[in-house]
Amino acid sequence: MIELLPSAPWVRQRLLSPSVYLDHWALRRFSTNAAEGTRFTEALKRKAGTLVLSWANMAEFLAMDANTTAAADAERFIDANWPRLYFIRSEPFEVARREDMRARGELNETPEGDDQLASISGLNTTRGGLHLPSVSGLLTTVMSAKDQLEAGAKSLKVSVRDAAMLRFEKAKADPAEQAKIDKAPTAPGRARATLSAAELLLRGIFCKGSRAMEENDTFDLLHAAVPLAYCDYVLLDGKWRDLADTAIREMRVAGVTAALAAVYSGKKGQVEQFLAAQET
Repeated sequence: MIELLPSAPWVRQRLLSPSVYLDHWALRRFSTNAAEGTRFTEALKRKAGTLVLSWANMAEFLAMDANTTAAADAERFIDANWPRLYFIRSEPFEVARREDMRARGELNETPEGDDQLASISGLNTTRGGLHLPSVSGLLTTVMSAKDQLEAGAKSLKVSVRDAAMLRFEKAKADPAEQAKIDKAPTAPGRARATLSAAELLLRGIFCKGSRAMEENDTFDLLHAAVPLAYCDYVLLDGKWRDLADTAIREMRVAGVTAALAAVYSGKKGQVEQFLAAQET
C-alpha cells in the first residue's frame, strides 16, 4: 500500500496480503476488459490487498511501438487500485543479494521493495501543492520518454540474461557447476525462495533443449521469480505457469519451506478461477 508522507522520503509502501502480481498480458487484459477489471479491483478493495507492480511491467510497454492507448488503459486500471499498490524489484539475483545484506544487518530497506519506483508513483500525485490519489502519467510518461528509458530496460534484460547464461556457460566446462544446476536449488534453507525460484525456473528453460535465453524469456523470468517468492497470487502466461508449477514441486521436494504464490495462467478458464480466488 502506498502512503504519502509529509516529509522525506515522502512515500512509504507496504506489501499487504493478499498481494497479487499480473504479468504483461494479464495487466493488459484487466485494463481492457471492464467486467474483469472491475471484479479484480473490487475484490482487492474488499480484502484490503495489494496490486504488485514492477519495472518489468513498465518496460514491456516500451516494446509496443508507442501504443499510448494500451498504456493509458493500463494506467487507468492501476489508478483504480490506488493506493493499494506495491512496487517490487524484478531482478531475482539482485533481490537475493539484498536479502543477504538484510540478514547481515547491512540493509534497512526491504530486500524486494522498489522504493524508487514507488516514489515516482507517489510524487506523481502532486498537483498544485496538493496530494491527489492518482498515478496519472505513470505509464504514458514511460511511452513518451521511450528513447531515454529503453536503455534502462535493455540494461536490466542484459544483466539478468548475462547472470543466467554465465551459470550455464560455466556448467559446460565444469562438471561441478553442472552438478549445482542439476541439484538446484543450491540454498533451500533461505527465508525467502527468491534464489531457489530463479534457479529452478532457469533450469526449466534450459532443460527444454534451448541453450540460449530469448528476450521474452528474460522478461518472463522477471515477472515470475520474485513475485513467486513474495506475492500470494501470480497470473502468468501458460508456459511460465507450467515452469512455475514444476519449480514449486521441485522446491518442496528439496525442502524449501518458504511461502510461495498460488500461480494461475490464461489457459482453460484459469482467469475465472483466479478472480474467484480473489473474491472468496
